[in-house]
Amino acid sequence: MKKFEGFNKKEEIVEEKGKEKEVILTEEQRKAKEEMIQALSKGWVADAIEIKERSSVPEEVISSPEIQQAAKEAMIQALSKGWVDTAIKIKEGISVPEEVAQQAAKEAMIQALSKGRVADAIEIKEKLSVPEEVISSPEIQQAAKE
Repeated sequence: MKKFEGFNKKEEIVEEKGKEKEVILTEEQRKAKEEMIQALSKGWVADAIEIKERSSVPEEVISSPEIQQAAKEAMIQALSKGWVDTAIKIKEGISVPEEVAQQAAKEAMIQALSKGRVADAIEIKEKLSVPEEVISSPEIQQAAKE
């Protein structure tokens, strides 16, 4: 993976829409965003975090639906393989909101339980602090019964 150094830190805020700001990215920032999404989709967590740390991609881009969806899918993928610590690195390194992390945890717990991997589901619950209301949800309960 390429190193992303010396990016032009210039960004231009063009228009405010309510509280949201539309940010125009430099070519390097756009490329960094695409590379982060690609790295996350391939499970290259360290690369995605390195790109984030070395680039000048604004926080609004990191919190964009595209990056957050890629991060959520990468978390689910890691959790489905039993790699809970990797999922935590994604959550922390890509600034995944708690709500998104909990959605990923719930989906991964359902997958684990439906495959009879109770220990994996328990590890996800404990390490990602899955709240009781998620554990008692109909989807989790149904997967636990199967």
